[in-house]
Amino acid sequence: MKVFCYYHDDMDGKCSGAIVKQQIRDAELVKVNNAGIQHPDFSQVSSGDCVYLVDLSIGLEGFMDLFERTKHVVWIDHHSSSFSTLIELGRVFDLDTLTSFKRLLSTQDGSACVLVWQWFHGLKAYPNSVHLTSLYDTWEYTLGDKVMLFNLGCENVGLEPDDQLWKMLLRVEDPDADSLISEIVRMGDTIL
Repeated sequence: MKVFCYYHDDMDGKCSGAIVKQQIRDAELVKVNNAGIQHPDFSQVSSGDCVYLVDLSIGLEGFMDLFERTKHVVWIDHHSSSFSTLIELGRVFDLDTLTSFKRLLSTQDGSACVLVWQWFHGLKAYPNSVHLTSLYDTWEYTLGDKVMLFNLGCENVGLEPDDQLWKMLLRVEDPDADSLISEIVRMGDTIL
C-alpha cells in the first residue's frame, strides 16, 4: 500500500503537505495547481492505496475517478466549495458505508494546515509557522505585516513540503523555530 498526499500549490497546501509528510514519512507528495483543471491526475493510485487530499476541493468527478481507484481517502479542507461537493457525494454514494473515506472539513477553524495539524495532533497547540500560514490564507492579518512577510519569505526560499526546514518550523513553542521564522520574515521584508 502506498500513501499519496495531494496538496494545493500555495503555502497553506505546502504546510499541510509538510505535516502529512512529517507524520507519514513515506507519503508521496503530489503538487496540484487546480486553477483551471477539474481534478488531479490519479492514474498512479491503485486499489488499497491511501490518498490524502489537503487544501483541495476536487469536485464530484474527481471523487468518482478517485473512488474507482481506492476507497481509502482522507480529505481535509477549509474551502466552502468542499461542502457543496460533500452534498453531491452524498447523493451518489452512501457515505455512511464508505468507512474508509474520512474527512475533516471546516471553514471556522482556520486554514487547511490547522485542520491537518488537528487531524494528527488533536486540538493541542500548533506551531507558529502553522498559525502564520493559516492567518495569511484566511486573510486574517491580526499579527500585522509579519503574516504577509512570513508567506513572502517562504515563497522566496521556495519552501516545499519535503524541505528539511519544516522539521524545525513544525516544532511547537521552540525558540529555534521562532528564530527561523524571524529569519524567513526578514527575507520576506527584503522582497518589499
